Formats: sequence, structure tokens, C-alpha cells
Amino acid sequence: MKKLISWILLFVLLVLVSWLSITNLIFNEEEDLVNTQTFDKTSTEKTKLKLWFYYEGPERFNKVIKLINDFNQSNSKIEITAEYIPFSQMRKQLIIAQVSGELPNLVIIDNPYHAEFSEMGLFADITEQVNTIAGIDQFFEVPMNTVTYNEKIYGLPFAINSIALFYNKEMLENANVPIPETRDELRIAAKKLTNENTKGIGISALQNEEGVFQYLAWLYSAGGKPTDLDSTEAIESFQFLSNLISDGSMSKEVINWTQADLLKQFMEGNTAMMINGSWQIPELKSLAPELEYGVAFIPKDKVHATVLGGENLAVINGENIEESVEFIKYYAQTEVMESFVKEIGNYPPRKDVANDSTWTNDSIQKVFSENMKYALPRGPSPEWSEISKVISNALNKALTKEEEIEKITTEAQLKINKVLAK
Repeated sequence: MKKLISWILLFVLLVLVSWLSITNLIFNEEEDLVNTQTFDKTSTEKTKLKLWFYYEGPERFNKVIKLINDFNQSNSKIEITAEYIPFSQMRKQLIIAQVSGELPNLVIIDNPYHAEFSEMGLFADITEQVNTIAGIDQFFEVPMNTVTYNEKIYGLPFAINSIALFYNKEMLENANVPIPETRDELRIAAKKLTNENTKGIGISALQNEEGVFQYLAWLYSAGGKPTDLDSTEAIESFQFLSNLISDGSMSKEVINWTQADLLKQFMEGNTAMMINGSWQIPELKSLAPELEYGVAFIPKDKVHATVLGGENLAVINGENIEESVEFIKYYAQTEVMESFVKEIGNYPPRKDVANDSTWTNDSIQKVFSENMKYALPRGPSPEWSEISKVISNALNKALTKEEEIEKITTEAQLKINKVLAK
């Protein structure tokens, strides 16, 4: 009986040991499988990045999305999602996001703001990475200056542009008005082109950077400077634009028009001429293909002048800097840049790309190509946003005739002096 009990206990023990061994084996196999699956998932999962941009209008908006999708398809390790931020909100949203910690990884930003955010430490110093880009010496000096702060590089020029005079060919021909070349000729032409349905000339004088961007062309042509607003040149430039409204040749509503609004006025025949940029060319082709228009230099005062516009690519200082730089390197390739810039109607920041026949042979684009010789920057300066705000307020007062021009410019200069004294 004792032997029987002993055999039974031994049998139970052997069964228990066998069960534990099998369970441990299964557990180890499952753990190995889980580990393998986890590894495979990690190895194939893309790094997610976010890019902010403000390009509006279906032509330009869609081209940015296409550029990003093309990058995503070409890169097995990185995936970028684009988020649209209105132009007027971009600077404010970046400042808010810096506080909240909800920043993007990349941003396409108006070039005069680049120095400010570089100084703040918001943009990453990518000097070393940029200097490895093939053909970095082909980038134009002035645009490269806008991404450089204290001899360090905080981004890369994305696309550059300028503004010029667009004119409705039929309207000028019907009124027997030649294309104006000087400021005096422009005032006369605008009067002749004005009737009960149409204003002679239109600009965007919105109380933000868009309005300042347009105003500076008149200031620069007079020989003035953005930091010298009580000069004779500045007074004359404000007065000239104010006179166009007094003449009835320019709508009082220009203070409410974005450059996109201005384009609409031009396409609808509400203004015979407008000051606008090369980025509107694709929109004109798409939305008003029958419109016969021409482009010329902005009528000059003392010298030909226009303003350097366009955007820069910047990497946010934080996580995934190297991954973000990969997009910058991708875009810097000549074939990628050339294709994109052509489609949005801008001018390439690379000399070798700018030599393409698109900008040297096309009658419209050729004007903008030659226009770049006269393009002056806004800044670059960390104080530009404050300087711009002073100019914007002064322009608004001048066009609404709130005060005498001399009083407006004197008060504006006092504010500029305080900004520069900080």
C-alpha cells in the first residue's frame, strides 16, 4: 500500500513538472514572438513630424501638400503632416505654441521674422547640416542673409518673390494710357483709368506685414529707410499713396484688402492696375485664363525698387531636429525646388535653378526675374516685428487721413527710436 501511494505521488510530481516545463516553453515562445513583433513595428514605424505653413489659394495650398506628400513617399523613415495657419496668425501662433509646448517641427515662415525667432532660440542652429547641402554656394546672398543670425544658419530660403505692377491690357488700350514708368505718370494714368465701375490702381494696405510689404516699395524708390520715417522720402511716399485716394483713383477699401483680395478686384475688373506678386500668376491662369494682362516694374520715384518677399524653411529647436533637416535637404535639391517654385509662381533662391528658361524667356516671369536686381529686404532684424507694426500704423493713419502726414511720421519716428534703443 505504501509503495502504491509513493508511485502515485511520483506520478503526480512528474505530471506537474512536465506541465510547468511546457507552460514555460510556451510562455518563452510567446514572449519571443511579442519581442519580435515589437521590434518589427519599431523598425517600420515612421517618425511623425508636423509642418506649419500659410500659403493660401488653391494653387499654392495644393502645391505645398503635394511637395510634402512627395517627400513622404520618398522617405521610408519620416512622415510629415502639414497644418495651415493664416498668414496674419503665424507669428502669434508660434509664440503661443512656444509657451504651450505644442510646436510644430518645421515652419515655412515669412523671411523678415526669421531673425526674431532665431534670437529667441525657437529655431534650431543647423549651420553644420546646411553646409553639407550640395550646391549651398549657389544660394543668393540676400535670401541667405535672412536665415543667418550672429553668423549661424537657422534655416534655408524656401522661395523668394517680389512685387510689380500688373495692368489690364484692354483697359489701358481703350483709355489710350501708356504703361506708367514713373510715379508722376502713374498718378496721371490712374486718374484716366478711373470711372464709375473701375479704380485706376489698387494696393494691399492691410494693417499687418502684408501692407508694410507693399508700402516699402514706395519708400525704397524714394530713397527712404524703414527706420527713418520722419525723412522727406518717407513723408513723400506716404503722401503719394494718400493722394491716390484723394484723387479717387484708389479705393479707400485698400486698408482692408489682403493681396488675395486685391487679386480678386483685379480679376473682376474693379481695378485697372494693381501692385502684387509673382505668386499670383498661377491663380490668374487658373481663375481668369481669358484675362489679358501685363507686368512691369513699379513706377519709380528716384530709383527702381521692389521688396524681397518670400519664405524660409526653419526647424524648431527641440525633438527630431535631424529628421526635420532631412526635409530641408530634400527640398534643396535642384529638381525638387525647380518643380515646386515653378508651380507656385515664385522665384528660386538658387542661382543655378534661376537660370532655367522659365524665368529667362517667359515675358511675365522675365520681369520678375529682372525685378530681383532691385529687391531690398525687410530687416533682417530681431526688432523687425516692432518696426513693422509702427510702419503699419502710420500707413493706416495716412490713408484714412486721420492726421497730417508730418505729424504721423514724427510720432512714428519717436516709436521707432524707442524700439531701436532697447
